[in-house]
Amino acid sequence: MFCPNCGKVLEEGAYFCPDCGERITAVSQAPSFPVKKDYKNLSFVIVSIYLAYNGIFTVLLSSLGSILTYGITVLGNAIGGAFQSYSGVRIGNKFDDFINAIFLSLLLWYGIGLIAAAYGTWRLFRWGRVLAVVLLGISIVLNFSLFTIDQIRQSTFLTFSILIIIIVNIFIISYLSRAKTIKLFQ
Repeated sequence: MFCPNCGKVLEEGAYFCPDCGERITAVSQAPSFPVKKDYKNLSFVIVSIYLAYNGIFTVLLSSLGSILTYGITVLGNAIGGAFQSYSGVRIGNKFDDFINAIFLSLLLWYGIGLIAAAYGTWRLFRWGRVLAVVLLGISIVLNFSLFTIDQIRQSTFLTFSILIIIIVNIFIISYLSRAKTIKLFQ
């Protein structure tokens, strides 16, 4: 038995299609028309573009940060070596360089994860939805910590931007966590 609306295989005696909700009135054989399962609506397009944009921006930011950090480290070592030989004071810290490298590496992988989540959400894969929810949750926690730090500094523009990011991420997580939305993912 098949659903006359979406073509999904139904259990014997089913009164409604569990996939699309169509009421089953008569026994129908395999559909003679090609069934097109196109559930991508504007909201999935917007969510996917938002995730991809944030992922690409994060990858570029981490790459630029790596280049700048390496350049500053090399320049700092050159200047610091001359300064140290003149004054005896050491400039720079290997531990700080190590922490910066770890932070930029994590930022790079976070950006790659967002790009993968954008692809998975676009294609309606279950793993894409789960990855998007997890990464956006991490983003909310990190942005909230930046928000509280920024409140101390009293920077209005940055505070407003971080608040908007938090609100948008909460909205997307709630949209991706709805039961109706979850059913659309494979």
